[in-house]
Amino acid sequence: MARAFRFLATALVAGLAAGCAPAAPPRPNVVLLIADTLRADVLGAYGGRLGASPELDALAAAGVLCERVVAPCPWTRPSMGALLTGQYPRTLGLYEEGNEVLKDSFRTLAERLRDLGYATYGATANPMINAAFGFAQGFDVYLDSLAPEVRAAVSARGTRCAAARDLFAAALVRLRQEPRRPVFLQLAVMEMHEYWRGPRSLTRPEFGGLFERAESAAYYRALRQLSFDAGVFLQDLAALPGFEDTLFVLTSDHGEGLHSHYPVPYTQFHGAILYESNTLVPLILHRTGGALAPRRVRRPVRLIDVMPTLLELAGGAADAGIAGVSLAPLLRGEGAPAGLPEQLVAETTFRYYEKQAVYCGAWNYYEHQDGHQGMDAREVQAAGAAELGRLSNKLAEQPEVAARAAAALRAFEAAYPRAAVERRHDKLPADLAEELRGLGYLGGASASRRSGGERR
Repeated sequence: MARAFRFLATALVAGLAAGCAPAAPPRPNVVLLIADTLRADVLGAYGGRLGASPELDALAAAGVLCERVVAPCPWTRPSMGALLTGQYPRTLGLYEEGNEVLKDSFRTLAERLRDLGYATYGATANPMINAAFGFAQGFDVYLDSLAPEVRAAVSARGTRCAAARDLFAAALVRLRQEPRRPVFLQLAVMEMHEYWRGPRSLTRPEFGGLFERAESAAYYRALRQLSFDAGVFLQDLAALPGFEDTLFVLTSDHGEGLHSHYPVPYTQFHGAILYESNTLVPLILHRTGGALAPRRVRRPVRLIDVMPTLLELAGGAADAGIAGVSLAPLLRGEGAPAGLPEQLVAETTFRYYEKQAVYCGAWNYYEHQDGHQGMDAREVQAAGAAELGRLSNKLAEQPEVAARAAAALRAFEAAYPRAAVERRHDKLPADLAEELRGLGYLGGASASRRSGGERR
């Protein structure tokens, strides 16, 4: 906790210094940290009880926390595409894990911020969003998993992908050399995705003995390390010239099942299900200098709303026609913006899984088209309660909830028809395919650890 308080003190000092400066940057720097596979409820700020995230919890206490944030898809590429464009995965034509790409016709957050005068830097430890798949759009520099700096870090550590601290270090080197302000920095890290690998995970030995009696201890150890490393990075970032006014945003592309749905097979990881463990992600925003007053936003929101929100906070505005809406009024305590629906939708069509969900207040509605063992074809589950497949299905007791949600789902399908896929590679480059298989994609060897889901 001491480190968390030191970070907040650093941010406060930076904010006071900015107030005395002769000229402040016209727009804030924007730092978007995307922690792959981080479900919301493990963070202390979201009710987690193991104390695994003190630095991130301190950040939340000093900023804005959105309590219920729905990811549109429970695995990486579709959800990341949606996060960065404000469009649903079906609009983007992102469904499967192979060679589908984010089309150039969809403008990303980086493109829009670059148009506003931002220097744009990105780095990812996950090859699923490499430049080959269209995710470098808008970046002056984009270090993906095949970049020499990133591959060198992987080789040195003997891991499947780079650690967050490697991406943080590379980013700081770039930012120290960048004379322009403001800066947009986007980082996608994999500590939570790789927790299960044991000695070859990204978790350092000093965190290895933590949470020994906890279920899913390895996951919490990975979170403890990520929180620690993020706290150090934020302190280092705050010390850089020109970063007195910085908007820091933490979120995730999806969650992780862990042991939350034990009667239902193939639910420990992600990609195959739409239960809350897989689709409720954190969203924390903190701006040095106090431009965002601390508060908790209770209105349910969507991951696709992040892009237009950050654009507005940076002094811009999203183009008309995207599905996401700016949450800036909610962040200011002014109420829900126009266009934010009451019923929020998620989908997955990963491998042989096909599911849809509607999250509607006190209830979640699910349609399972894949015959998933232990699940009914249609389910109504209580929001915030244990979702145990047919054992906790309340459909018979809540037929009106199911009817309204099903109607909302049909209206969603009509409003957002499934777009065609774009593929740029008949065959993926060998080094990229090898990395993907190593992480359990493309039916890789590590995927044999389970019968379904995104990896392992």
